[in-house]
Amino acid sequence: MKTSIPFTKIQATGNDFVVINNMDGRFTMDQMIQLTPALCDRKFGVGADGSLFLCASSSHDFEMIYRNADGSDAGMCGNGGRAICLFAHRLSLGNSFTFTVHGVSYSGQMITDSVISLGFNELKCSPTRLVGEEPQFFVYTGTDHLVVPVSIDTLRDLDFLHKQGRTLRYDPRFSPKGTNVNFCCFTSTEEIEICTYERGVEALTLACGTGSIACSIVEHYQRHSDLRHPDPIHPDTRHLNPKHPDSGRDHASYRVINPGGSLDVRFDRDPIDHQYHHIFLTGEAGVTFTGLWDD
Repeated sequence: MKTSIPFTKIQATGNDFVVINNMDGRFTMDQMIQLTPALCDRKFGVGADGSLFLCASSSHDFEMIYRNADGSDAGMCGNGGRAICLFAHRLSLGNSFTFTVHGVSYSGQMITDSVISLGFNELKCSPTRLVGEEPQFFVYTGTDHLVVPVSIDTLRDLDFLHKQGRTLRYDPRFSPKGTNVNFCCFTSTEEIEICTYERGVEALTLACGTGSIACSIVEHYQRHSDLRHPDPIHPDTRHLNPKHPDSGRDHASYRVINPGGSLDVRFDRDPIDHQYHHIFLTGEAGVTFTGLWDD
């Protein structure tokens, strides 16, 4: 016997998600995983970059379960976190939220009915510069990101980005999980343009929230850290450049331009251990449509 599953399609800066209310525990984890590829199929399903399930939590307002379009575990999804806060708001659960992803706490705040700010409450991170001729940085912002600075002309070459992104996504250095790949161009001291190849979607996407954070942190790290003498053994512990006039600055904000729209990223940096924390991601999200999925 077929059953109908209510869903809401939400886009957050172009990242699109099929969102389902699972507060009653109707779906087990295995069922959520099995449903996702069918729901996210852009030819035979609803079509999305991934699925979001709003689940009950004993310690927070809710738990977010996010799966990539292929059903794989994505870790944290920044734009997904903003989308599920909009969904919770539309369910009249409030204007501010605390929720978990894989046991890690996050917070969401409705700035307006379409602008949501997401707080990465427990995250502390620092980039690792990888050894090689071209600068590449690995940053964990709730999920894995390889940040690759490129020229603005390269950033416009989508065929190249797709091929190179797929190659780097499966690079043996990141085996067995692979990594998301963020190509970025630092257009000014406070503005970055990026394009992302997403693991699990296996394509370029219109936006990436945790990737926007990763690129912002790398820009700040390059500008405010002494990278003249890379330390391949301890890449996370390079000293600040004392000659830089802003080397003691502990707060930064960036406008990150994704193909699907702009995101605002802000964070602090601890001048002692050089870790980045108090991270916030802010941008627009909206409901595309609602419907019933006949399972």
